[in-house]
Amino acid sequence: NAIGSNYVDGAGIAYYSLTAYCTVRTTQAKYWQRWAVLSGIGCGLTIFSNLTWISLTPPLLALYLYYNRGDRAHPLGRSLLLAIGGLVATIVGLGAINYSFNQRFFFFQSSLNAVNTLLFVVHSPWHGNLLEVLPNASWLIFLGVTGVASLALLLTSRWQRSVPLDRQALGLHGFFLLSFGLYFLLELGRISTFQYYYYTSYLIPATFLAVGAQLTQLQSPLQRLSPLAFATAIAGIIGLTLMAYRLPLQPELLRDQAVWLLVGLSSVWVVLAGVSWRWRDRGIPMVKPAIVWLLTSFLVANGVSIVALSPVALWSQPLGAAAPRLLYPSQHQRHDAFLATIAAQRWLQAIDPEVQTTFWYNYDESLIYRSISSMGLAAQVGNEQFPAIGAAPGSPDQVQALQAKFAQTPQVVILSQQLDALQQAQATLRPLGLQAQVIATRPIQEGSVAFTMTVIRVSKVAS
Repeated sequence: NAIGSNYVDGAGIAYYSLTAYCTVRTTQAKYWQRWAVLSGIGCGLTIFSNLTWISLTPPLLALYLYYNRGDRAHPLGRSLLLAIGGLVATIVGLGAINYSFNQRFFFFQSSLNAVNTLLFVVHSPWHGNLLEVLPNASWLIFLGVTGVASLALLLTSRWQRSVPLDRQALGLHGFFLLSFGLYFLLELGRISTFQYYYYTSYLIPATFLAVGAQLTQLQSPLQRLSPLAFATAIAGIIGLTLMAYRLPLQPELLRDQAVWLLVGLSSVWVVLAGVSWRWRDRGIPMVKPAIVWLLTSFLVANGVSIVALSPVALWSQPLGAAAPRLLYPSQHQRHDAFLATIAAQRWLQAIDPEVQTTFWYNYDESLIYRSISSMGLAAQVGNEQFPAIGAAPGSPDQVQALQAKFAQTPQVVILSQQLDALQQAQATLRPLGLQAQVIATRPIQEGSVAFTMTVIRVSKVAS
């Protein structure tokens, strides 16, 4: 899902992988200066896809320093200057494009404001207790297994000289473990890097580079394969491995045709590698068929995921047991939704520039509500089921916890199409000993998208 959808994660993963490749090529290629500039451009594209990637730029520098050693090492200062030059060129290019649209050069200012809100608010609503998330965090399984394997190989190769670890593999193990360590430090701080799969997915490039380094250590027939056949076999094995741990956690995926398509493609990858290995000794070339099959497989797999069985479903849910639900199937609806989201956000910023608020809405009523709350990195009230506020409070401790929550962030924005939305909110708050005072109201109307924003301040009822 991370690399098959049209969300920013996929772009960032692709850019980061490209940047890592250019970084290594900077230490090896004849015209290393060009690769240094390309690494800077790739780094810029990666960061501006999502500023979270900034946390994973130190491992790239460490990767360069590790491989750029020996008699043929390139000057560090010049390499950094060339890379910075590529980064600046990226900023200038993207800024010029953005300026042509809205006369604003610093296109990343909104992202910086969001990061400032996330890092310096009194309490981050997304940072919970990792131990409470772990039982359901299936996305950490493969990451954890890879980390244990990499660490075990490093320690074994250090203590037992009979298990050699070549220099290339050692660098990739270190690259992954350093990335994992930085993410862990962020988790200990204010950033929930492991609690959400879409942030953990940023470790995909480093994770699979470490997997590749681990597999080179295996004494198996795979080492007798050609590089292309080896890569094909590993792609299939990894695909089947991911399915093996994912399907037990989500058995409903067995009813998804797209999942069986991916299982079939992975299976053929393994079979093709085996045939290539057997036929290699007979002198039968398998390079061209393997390339064609790999390209076809990736195009089909990503095409199914992105298009979601509809050529107009630019925004769609990931393929699952249920049929994909189109958010805005027509271009006019997407245009109206975009304008409504911008209008809502600008009005909120006029009231409160810091947008220190929570949002209260029913996601089933309108899908645009989540977009509006996400633009301000704001939390939601009641698990997106307005006028509900979560589990019905039955004990004094639960009531006290809800009162403390509203005391911390008293300003709430109700997003609703219902005329009695304020009365419904008051009816929910009253049993908790809370009351709502209206601060401002604004109807939003953009074509087919219409709703009302009501800003309230929640406080305790005076005794």
